[in-house]
Amino acid sequence: MLDSLAISVNGPAAWDLDLAFDLVFTDLDVTYRVTLRNGVLVYVPRQAPADAPLVLRMPKLRLLALLGGDRTSPGIEVEGDMRVFEQLAAVLEPGDPDFEIVLP
Repeated sequence: MLDSLAISVNGPAAWDLDLAFDLVFTDLDVTYRVTLRNGVLVYVPRQAPADAPLVLRMPKLRLLALLGGDRTSPGIEVEGDMRVFEQLAAVLEPGDPDFEIVLP
């Protein structure tokens, strides 16, 4: 899921952003540090959240709703500055459903 998020980043629009946050999937008991620098989104597993301007705790499927714009439904714990996530969301672009994988 985070890979598909990474390929949705508009690199030129995100070039000057320097963002980092910790994403904790409560149902999987796993934490990722997500960073966006030079237009590239990278995530790495972490032992526990630490020193991030934003920590998001949620079940894995709740992330899909959040990325879809649902920021009001229950299921998300926010610690820190939600503007970090909003900056990321602003440079995400939906995929092209008419993209031709194979051309005749």
